[in-house]
This record gives sequence, C-alpha cells and structure tokens, in this order.
Amino acid sequence: MTDRSVVLVLNRDLMFGSRISSAVKAVGLQVRIVKSDDGFRATMPDPTIALGILDMNTTIDWEAITALIANPEITVPIIGFGPHVDVEGRRAAKAAGLRRIFSNGEFSADIAAAIRRYAVPNPPLS
Repeated sequence: MTDRSVVLVLNRDLMFGSRISSAVKAVGLQVRIVKSDDGFRATMPDPTIALGILDMNTTIDWEAITALIANPEITVPIIGFGPHVDVEGRRAAKAAGLRRIFSNGEFSADIAAAIRRYAVPNPPLS
C-alpha cells in the first residue's frame, strides 16, 4: 500500500504558493506545486497524492477538471479557492465536482485546517 503524503496544488502565485507550502508541511505532508492545468491533470493519478487544491484566481479549464474528477481512478478530493465575487467560477467549480470551494479569505484564514479536513492519508482498502 502506498502512503498518500503529497498535496498537489495548482498555483501560479509565488507568494501565496509559499503560504500553502508552509501549511502543507506544518500538517506533515509534502507539497507539489504545478503551474498549469495540464500539469495538475498529469500529476493527479500519482498514488501518493492525498489532496488536490486548485487556485481559482486564474483561468481553469473546467471541462478538463470535470473529466478528471469523473475518472474513477481519481479517488482523492479536489478543493478550490478563489474570489467570492466570481460567481461564474464558483458555479463551474461546483459543476466540475470539487469537494469544497473556499473564498480566498476563508482558505487563507486556516489553510492547514482545510488540508487536515480534506486530505486522504491512505488509499481505501480493496
């Protein structure tokens, strides 16, 4: 059984990415930051991934994310955070199947708590 110990983050903001990295490390996990939708989708099947986080402050290919989440081989949750005023983006995220959508402020207030709540530490037993 492979331990799930990595949080995969789609983030293009260096400053906020470092805050996410610090929070991930504080809860005892590793972080892998990718800067593109393609990188996120290509990395997600990795069996060490415990959680996916999407920074919705930039353009997201929601069609591709929807297909990723619909893939039965992807068994870890994907959460997102973005501006609370981006109603269209929040609707797209919900339609794609994200487990939880945070406002920027809500996510920023306690990143570690979000990671602890949604990260899957080990794969389900077969």
